[in-house]
Amino acid sequence: MDGETAMYKIKDIMKTSISVLMLSGLLVAGSLADAQTEKAPALSQEAEAGRSLYNDWCAGCHGADGLGDGPAADYLDPRPRNFVDGAFKIRNTVSGELPTDEDIFKMIDVGMPGSSMPGWKKQFSEKQIHQLVAYIKTLIDMEFFGEEIPEKITVGEPLPSSAESLAKGKELYRKLKCWECHGEEGRGDGPSAPTLKDDWGNPIISADITKGWTFRGGSHTFDIYRTFTTGLDGTPMPSYIDTIGDEDRWHLSNYVKSLSPLEMPPVKTVLTSRRIKGEIPGNPDDPIWRQGEDYFFPLAGQIVFEPKLYTPSIDSILIKSVYNDKEVAFLITWNDRTRNAPEKGKDELPDSMAVQFPVELKDERPHFVLGDAGNPVNLWKWKAGGDTLEEANARGVGKYFPQGPESQGLKGDAAYMHGRWKLIVKRSLTTEEENNDIQFVPGEFIPISFLAWDGSNNEAGGKMSLSSWYYLVLEKPVTARAFIFTPLAILGAVGLEFLAMRRARRGARSRN
Repeated sequence: MDGETAMYKIKDIMKTSISVLMLSGLLVAGSLADAQTEKAPALSQEAEAGRSLYNDWCAGCHGADGLGDGPAADYLDPRPRNFVDGAFKIRNTVSGELPTDEDIFKMIDVGMPGSSMPGWKKQFSEKQIHQLVAYIKTLIDMEFFGEEIPEKITVGEPLPSSAESLAKGKELYRKLKCWECHGEEGRGDGPSAPTLKDDWGNPIISADITKGWTFRGGSHTFDIYRTFTTGLDGTPMPSYIDTIGDEDRWHLSNYVKSLSPLEMPPVKTVLTSRRIKGEIPGNPDDPIWRQGEDYFFPLAGQIVFEPKLYTPSIDSILIKSVYNDKEVAFLITWNDRTRNAPEKGKDELPDSMAVQFPVELKDERPHFVLGDAGNPVNLWKWKAGGDTLEEANARGVGKYFPQGPESQGLKGDAAYMHGRWKLIVKRSLTTEEENNDIQFVPGEFIPISFLAWDGSNNEAGGKMSLSSWYYLVLEKPVTARAFIFTPLAILGAVGLEFLAMRRARRGARSRN
């Protein structure tokens, strides 16, 4: 399985399950829509064709009447858009105005990253998308908007990113109090974040602007500039068109863009653990952890077994690994808008993270959700609040067996700052519990996966984010033989080339 396939494996399962929920409600939604046809005003031929497409493909989420109350709506975060109110997030029109036809077309065509709204360009032709646009416009309550043509924003000359522009943008980020929602470093952990709601009273999360690939309207600098200019109607995100000038909106856009990679980090199937000399540091901020690359792994909600999690908040992690003659260690980093580390005795759910391995290496890997009866897994689980570490085994959901204090060989430390956890967890390469613990041998491909729980999202037990199986390889140590034989091989090659040249010259002389 290549990295791209592994990346989408869990998310495809999640999308399939949500699609089943949607489709199970489409008959109901379609029946309601058909029952209302006689009462509805006559539609144009184009809108009538769009209505049929909408009932077949859109009503399951957005509802038969476009109120955002379809059968699948309660399982989606954010909730589907209410078309009737006309509050569209992504527009090229000023705040409070309806979108243009082109705006609606684009949202159907490319979808909205970071949400359950997919792009439909492969499903529908351009003609069909135009038909959907025509029908969606009939769902809007036009009494509030009247017949005026929506006013488009005026786009100023883009300002290239520079040190000066980024400094100005950072200053504006503070001055406009963007940090109160999005956090000091942009991870959506600002003090106002837990209180945010949309115009319909639903809780809404502030964007993690360190993950530009999840931006609803796109992550290009112009997309960010447009958001600052138009605002996101229906959400607490305002328009700044009357607050700061055009040039400042470009400075702010450049700064926000700088907080995120240009695109989502690549997903690699194999995680390499680097060999180091000396002790493995227990501090997540030790200089040794700044060396080498971070491995990016996506996570998705567990929706295979009850209790299921359709709206996970932890969607990815970054990993580094090192080992020495005695131990192997992992530095796991992930964004979490809230720190849940309850004191002992308090009835709160802690933030947690676990690393999962098969107990035994064989051709058939365990089920990725906590193993199965014939293939148990070895878990290293950390819980915030006392930073407890626990080694356990599992044979499926609900079949979790802590090993007890006598078998604990785990060590670790965790730190939380500005919406991000950093966790170090390490263990000896080998143990005496071969029937319960994974044993590490350099050069072997060892299946590895990750599980995460966000306490503020009421995640515990089977309600968790998790990854597919990947592979861990401890790089083989470089032996003294490599230092001896490599130079000898080079000298041998040079010597052979020299002999070949001498032989060629002798041959030339004898011919002469």
